[in-house]
Amino acid sequence: MAVRPGETELWLRRFHPAPDARVRLVCFPHAGAGAGFFAPFADLLSPSTEVLGVQYPGRQDRAGEPCAAELGELADRVHNVLSGLTGRPLALFGHGMGATVAYEVAHHLERDGAALAGLFASASGAPSRHPGLRRAGLDDDGLSVELRAYGGGVGMPPDVAETRVLLDDYAAVGRYQHRPRAMLDCPVNVFVGDADPLTAPVDARAWAEHTLGPVVVRVFTGAQSYVVEHRADVAAAVIDRLAPFTMARQLRMSAP
Repeated sequence: MAVRPGETELWLRRFHPAPDARVRLVCFPHAGAGAGFFAPFADLLSPSTEVLGVQYPGRQDRAGEPCAAELGELADRVHNVLSGLTGRPLALFGHGMGATVAYEVAHHLERDGAALAGLFASASGAPSRHPGLRRAGLDDDGLSVELRAYGGGVGMPPDVAETRVLLDDYAAVGRYQHRPRAMLDCPVNVFVGDADPLTAPVDARAWAEHTLGPVVVRVFTGAQSYVVEHRADVAAAVIDRLAPFTMARQLRMSAP
C-alpha cells in the first residue's frame, strides 16, 4: 500500500534529525502514552542513532482521532509507513503494549525482506504468553481495577487509570491474540524490571520461542517505570546491543 502524503509525519516524530546516523531506532509507546515519551531517550542516543517515536492516534497532537481498536491494526499502519524507511539499518523498541506492536511490525518488515538490527522488547512477556484472553471480557470498571493494581502504568498516577485513552489501549491489549507463524530472524533484546507485576521472568525468557536470532534478557531495578528511572542505563544497553551490527556494517562499507 502506497504511503499517502503526510502519513509519515502523522505517525512518526523525529526528535533529533540525524541524517548521518547509521541506525534508526523506532520506538513504540506503552498504553496511554504518546511519542513524546521517548524524547528524553532520543537526547541520549543522538547523533549516533536517530530515534523515531511512533505517534498512535488518540493522544497528544492526534487527540481528535479514535484510538486503534486492535494492535494488529496499529502494526499494519506503522508497517506501511516504515516500509519506505529501510535504507539504513532499522531497529524497533517497544515498551509494554508497544513491545507487542513492535513484534507485529517486525514480522511485516522481515516478510518484506528487511534485515532488522534488532527488536527491543521492554516490560513485556513474549507474545505467546500474552494475557489478552484473560482481559478481553473486562468492562471499563474491570480494566480500571487492573490498571490501579499497578499504578496506572509507567510514571502515571493512579487516577490516570480512568482516562479514555488508557482504557481504550488496555482494551486493545486485551483483544490481542498471538497467531503462530514463522519465527523472526533478528536478535531480540528483552528488558524487564525486577519488580514488574505484569512480566514474570519465565514470560520474558519465552521471547526465545519467537526468533532464530540470539535473545538477551537484561533485568533492571524497579517495576515498569525502570525505563524512566534508569533511562541512561537503558540507553547504554541499547547502544551496546546495536554496536556489533553497526560495526559489521562499517567494515562491509570500507571493504574494497
